[in-house]
Amino acid sequence: MHREELIKTLVGAAEALKEMLLTRCTKDYQNMCKVLGEEYQSITEKALGIPKSTAELMELIAYVNEVETVILYQMEERLREVLKYMLFLSDHAMFTPVEMKQNNMTFWWYLRMARTIDEHREMVDQKMQEFQDSLNNRIQKFTDDLEVYARMVDDLQNNGNIEDLPKYHKKATQLDNRLIGAMEKIDRFNEEETAFKFELSQYPLRKQIYDKLVPYKKLYDNATEFLEKHDQWMTAKVGSYIPDDIETDVQQYYRVIYKLEKVFSDRPATAALTTTVREQIEEFKEHMPIIQTLGNPGMKDRHWEKVSEIVGFPIKVDSELTLAKIIDYGLDDYIEKFESISEAATKENNLEKNLNKMIAEWADQEFSVLIYKDTGTYILSAIDEIQVLLDDHIIKTQTMKNSPYIKPFETEIYNWEAKLQLLQEILDEWLKVQATWMYLEPIFSSPDIQQQMPEEGRRFTAVDKIWRDIMKTVFSDNKVLAVVEIDKMLERLKKCNNLLEVIQRGLNDYLEKKRLFFPRFFFLSNDELLEILSETKDPTRVQPHLKKCFEGIAKLNFTEDLDVTQMKSSEGEIVPLVDVIQTSLARGQVEKWLSELEKDMKASVYKMVAESVAD
Repeated sequence: MHREELIKTLVGAAEALKEMLLTRCTKDYQNMCKVLGEEYQSITEKALGIPKSTAELMELIAYVNEVETVILYQMEERLREVLKYMLFLSDHAMFTPVEMKQNNMTFWWYLRMARTIDEHREMVDQKMQEFQDSLNNRIQKFTDDLEVYARMVDDLQNNGNIEDLPKYHKKATQLDNRLIGAMEKIDRFNEEETAFKFELSQYPLRKQIYDKLVPYKKLYDNATEFLEKHDQWMTAKVGSYIPDDIETDVQQYYRVIYKLEKVFSDRPATAALTTTVREQIEEFKEHMPIIQTLGNPGMKDRHWEKVSEIVGFPIKVDSELTLAKIIDYGLDDYIEKFESISEAATKENNLEKNLNKMIAEWADQEFSVLIYKDTGTYILSAIDEIQVLLDDHIIKTQTMKNSPYIKPFETEIYNWEAKLQLLQEILDEWLKVQATWMYLEPIFSSPDIQQQMPEEGRRFTAVDKIWRDIMKTVFSDNKVLAVVEIDKMLERLKKCNNLLEVIQRGLNDYLEKKRLFFPRFFFLSNDELLEILSETKDPTRVQPHLKKCFEGIAKLNFTEDLDVTQMKSSEGEIVPLVDVIQTSLARGQVEKWLSELEKDMKASVYKMVAESVAD
């Protein structure tokens, strides 16, 4: 037996496997060695990085502490694993210069870590002192700033000139912002003090300053806001602002200023300023009856004509007719007469807004029009939301119509009501047509039904044409209110419903005749019976419904010529028929050959029983 070649092959395979293992070991340990070296380098760079703030310094101290107590020990265990690989590989392979360089680099970083920790501590000591000195300097400067803020607040009591109110307001706002910023600074100081384990500094002066500033700030804010709004109210076109909103604002300003007047009673200049503002508010409040009536945004030209008749001179409403002009007219004696006009204007304006809102809501309402199967036409879908909105708006419109203030919009409201009611009628008729059309369409798409019911077929064709025309128009513009503009929409739908009622009566009569001819059809629903009658050329379509017509027959056995030769029960029992039933002789009249089946069934069972007895 010559085995040299086998031995050489086995030796070669072993050598190849050895090389593969050595290559894999070298690759694995080199990857581990490289990752360790990079981690040592990263730790060194981070540990010796210069922190820019106390927070960064504390994070760095915590990080290096974790490195020293946990991470370095874990990395040392991984380095021992690398050493095991190196000791094993040194007996079987030569290290390449690249591998030697990587090994040296990793172990060099490992040996350098002790010095890195020492350098880190030196840097931390230096930065700790530096940041502590910086904190003390900032705290000292902050304390000096607070004293300046205190003097600035004390100086506010000398401000008493209303002409300089914007300047006072600006100063108080700036000071308020600085005090808010001061609170944030205190929080940062306390954070650093906590980090250095110092006692937390308290700054009661900041709160004292803020408490002193609050009433001044409140005075300047409310006074400035009132004067700005007063200017807007008086110079804008009459009716630009809602009187109730004006009154609410004025009452709010008055309450605040009235309370502040007592607070500043011991500071003459500020008290004088507060009193001046209060007097201006009171002066404006005297005009509130006129503002409440003639300043009503609902006042239209027709209302101003009535006002002109009352006062005895024409008042022209344009952009130049401001609240200031109205007040200058001195119409206070006519307030009682104006109140009824203003109230009517408000009610009429609300009605007009509600009407416009309803109209606007319908602007974007669209029908969901979907393609219906493979009929080439469309149907309506998801009509519920439209129906709910329509019912709601019809009720709202009828309520508005009965309002005593609807007179100026009587024509519009009646037209709108008529449009909504027309839409309601169209929808009612439309949905009735759609439901019936969807039921009848598959029936009259059968040539057999068309042939057996020619008159009803012609009527359905007429309905189908109208339906397709309507749905094509709606698909091209599916806005809801667009349907009321379609020519004779309601009349066409009503005509369709009338025709469909006649068709359904004809269809029911037709089915009744079939049932009377073959009474077992009474066991089938209209849909099941129509399924049979619509495919008279295919007698096998009767198969699914046999169980309902005949208690014992589950299936029939049809030959290629569609002759019936056997009947089968649900249990699989087969009974041959005495006479073969030729369905083609019935000429599509299913009820005829089914009547024959009924007779043949009885005869066949009779024959089978007789043969069984004889057997």
